[in-house]
Amino acid sequence: PAVTLLMCVCSMVVVSCALVRGDRYSVRRDAHATTPGITTIRIVNGAGHLDVVGRPGSSTVNATAMVHGSSRKAVDAVRLVVERHGNVLEVRAERPELSWFDRIDASVDLTVEIPRDIAIDILDGSGPARIDSVGAIRIRSGSGEVHVSDATGSVDLVSGSGDSELRNVNGDVA
Repeated sequence: PAVTLLMCVCSMVVVSCALVRGDRYSVRRDAHATTPGITTIRIVNGAGHLDVVGRPGSSTVNATAMVHGSSRKAVDAVRLVVERHGNVLEVRAERPELSWFDRIDASVDLTVEIPRDIAIDILDGSGPARIDSVGAIRIRSGSGEVHVSDATGSVDLVSGSGDSELRNVNGDVA
């Protein structure tokens, strides 16, 4: 198929462990992928914190999702997915599509370490986003603060609401 699923292959490991914090549940999910032939990394997160950090000389993507919810069902329904679509590697927190009455009430704090020299395309629903030490970046944020620092390429940022801060950008800003 046109989409090569990288889950459960030797370039990716998924680990889960469950924790209970008071009346909230948390589950950690980890995924790893190699980046030969990748020119763009797309990161998609709905509600929750997003941290993206570029690592010079790296050739892997390491993603950690801390899923928080009010029930075990809610946190268990969220998956951390890494897929390759041609030369694009997509990292996303995936929530099942359910009816309005059977919603999954969960947020995902997503941390992604990437090779610094690969362009990134971020779609962030709500919650703060911190992006540090990256190359070219395109960000679409629904709401929440967006902080970008030490970008060596252009920055294209659109935010629905929330403060945006750009520091030490060595490319065009749009």
